Amino acid sequence: MKPPASNTGVLSSFESYLNPVVDWVQVTFKKFKIEKIIKDVLKLEAGFFTKNDFGFYGYKYSYQFNDILVLYNGDSDVSGMGVHLQMSGKGCRQLDFYLKAQQRTWKDFFMDCFNLETKCNFSRLDVSIDDVKTYFKIPQLVKKIKAGEIVSKFKYSYNFEKLKNSDGSNAGTTLYMGSPTSNVRFRFYEKNYEQAFKQGVEVEEIGDWNRYEIQMRNENATECAKVLSRDSNILYVVKSILNNYVRFTNKSDTDKYKYRWKTWRNWERFIEDAGNLSLYIRPEPKTFEDTYRWLIKQTSNSLKTVEIIENSLGINGELIERIMNSANLKPQHYEKIVNYLKQKSQFEDMEDSLPRDIEGRS
Repeated sequence: MKPPASNTGVLSSFESYLNPVVDWVQVTFKKFKIEKIIKDVLKLEAGFFTKNDFGFYGYKYSYQFNDILVLYNGDSDVSGMGVHLQMSGKGCRQLDFYLKAQQRTWKDFFMDCFNLETKCNFSRLDVSIDDVKTYFKIPQLVKKIKAGEIVSKFKYSYNFEKLKNSDGSNAGTTLYMGSPTSNVRFRFYEKNYEQAFKQGVEVEEIGDWNRYEIQMRNENATECAKVLSRDSNILYVVKSILNNYVRFTNKSDTDKYKYRWKTWRNWERFIEDAGNLSLYIRPEPKTFEDTYRWLIKQTSNSLKTVEIIENSLGINGELIERIMNSANLKPQHYEKIVNYLKQKSQFEDMEDSLPRDIEGRS
């Protein structure tokens, strides 16, 4: 099976004005080997994939089938990084094709991820809506924000306007909500201008086309994937996330409280009957195991460098000791220590996280 040469994931305006798209997937499995991921999650033949002696994100090797990438460290995964599946926008469009051939949906894909490994981790998940009716223009949203006619969980928005040097005319506006480092970020842009540039045609030939993207990372991405494993209505899910984070309004001259302002009609018609889907997850307390894995991944090279210098100078342990002495442990650090030590038989009688209790036992 081969994916179509060009598949934007968008139906014609006669078939659908709003088309939801899963646009990027990155998920890690810790307990299963690469063949299991390909067979039980992607449900493809391992023979379709090409093995590469290189990887990304710290992985040593990779298997690749078109734009579907599976990263791993071989049989000896001492770092515990597991197997990482990545599908870019193109990879997701290709999986669209295979899912239809398999008589599966994206709901089935996400369900299979969690059925294989309950605690699989989605480090990135992008979902979007292609709007070929254009309920509003992106510059209108920018104008609303500048007028203060927005209620949002995001502190800031950023807009970029592409201009033609020949005559100074607009060649596409992009609006971001949320910072590049946040776990949830929106991007609204005029995709018709993007496609016109790629195809070398006038934007009028493309017609109206906006894209509204949601980029999620880590626990927020995982939470959204869980929702999508239970709900096949991707459009409703995407709208509900948008509705939870932002609302465009009409300014009231008689009421100073923005949350009571009426919703802007264009936005109201677009959101329609969507709910409010919060992706907030209360963070679980960090454990010693989390700290240990982080040390291996982030500081092992630096500590090894210090050790080699100490051995070369014949001052074994002096530099490391200075590093240790500069630490300033807080209550949460002692709590982490106690929670770990209480798992060991010789420390079962530990009753609290007092520093002197721990130091006295060291």
